[in-house]
Amino acid sequence: MIRGQRDTANTLADRIVVEMEDKIWRLEGAADVAPLTVLTMGNIGKKKQQVYDDEYHWLEQLPMPRTDAINNVAGYGAGAVNLVVDNSNIFNGSAVEGGQVIRFARTSEQALVTGTNDVTNTITVIRGYGQTAAAPLVDNDVIQVLGTAYKEGFNAPESVVMQPDKVSNFVQRFSETVTGTATADSLKAYGGKIRPEDRAEKGREYLKQMERNFLLAEPYQDNTNFNHPNNITGGLNYFVQTNRFNSAGALTADLWEQYLLMAFRYGAKRKLFVTSDLVGSQINKFGRQALQVVPKEKSFGVAINTYYMGPYIVDVVIDKILSDDAYLSGMGFMVQLDHLDMVYMKSDDGKAGDTRLRIGIEPEASHGYIDEWCGDLGFRIRLELLHSLIYNVTA
Repeated sequence: MIRGQRDTANTLADRIVVEMEDKIWRLEGAADVAPLTVLTMGNIGKKKQQVYDDEYHWLEQLPMPRTDAINNVAGYGAGAVNLVVDNSNIFNGSAVEGGQVIRFARTSEQALVTGTNDVTNTITVIRGYGQTAAAPLVDNDVIQVLGTAYKEGFNAPESVVMQPDKVSNFVQRFSETVTGTATADSLKAYGGKIRPEDRAEKGREYLKQMERNFLLAEPYQDNTNFNHPNNITGGLNYFVQTNRFNSAGALTADLWEQYLLMAFRYGAKRKLFVTSDLVGSQINKFGRQALQVVPKEKSFGVAINTYYMGPYIVDVVIDKILSDDAYLSGMGFMVQLDHLDMVYMKSDDGKAGDTRLRIGIEPEASHGYIDEWCGDLGFRIRLELLHSLIYNVTA
């Protein structure tokens, strides 16, 4: 009973309709939480490749090395002709026919290779084979391979070719589930039905899983701890071992230029740089005049800032997984997108395959529901020399 004037305080609370906006606002969309995964999946309409074993391989062949180095702490005098090097396999020569012309970079002296011993990594040379006189050599003196020089009427030399290397990774089983009771599925709720909203949220978490693995995971296969194998697919931080640049402090324009020289040594002159807010903001300080913004509708919803820096074009994408982790915020990955792939395994019954949403997989007798985002997926990161990373960038 209400005596006197009714107001909001004395009205039965359960009778008042809650003033609730019929929408749930979220901080993150799919393109925000996993930009590298989204761009790789959408790259030029490229389809994922199906594989038929959970350990998959590919072959990579590097060009023949054209430099080596002296490997002798004591060095060599100007008259020494038998020289221990780091890798004699790249040299070729004959005392009868001729051989490779090499150049000692520090002294400009040329020499002719006339023999090799791959057991001891030794090359035999004729010193001073040009206009520059022979001079003493020191440990780690760089040797440049220029070409070959053979006598008139020579016989074809022994062939030296590079073997391709086998690179391997594993298919990983990713999963995020949504569960609830049949009663909960019947609730009328603000923001729409709860079950589809939960599925959308779990879809974003599923993409985050893939993004973290793509950036940071090491490949691994466990055949001992469970009744079936359990795999981890390796990512960029594992496969990119050569081109790693330590900023060791704030990123200056000079350091960035040094890094770009490393990052663009091989491959295309336009690459994608996935990084944190911290690194991205420092690039913006010295790259504003070279900046263009790519419309989201042209980049699968991912925000991209494109910098034209000398001969290079850098598409910069901010990845919240790097930004939100103190241990990762100083990192950035430069990748050539057309050499990143996703693979998947597929079973005839549909229980294994590409990313999919399985709805209603609960047992028949259950009075609840189970929905699952899942995928049997792996990454293929081809030719690690095309990719690079920078780390230890500080504010």
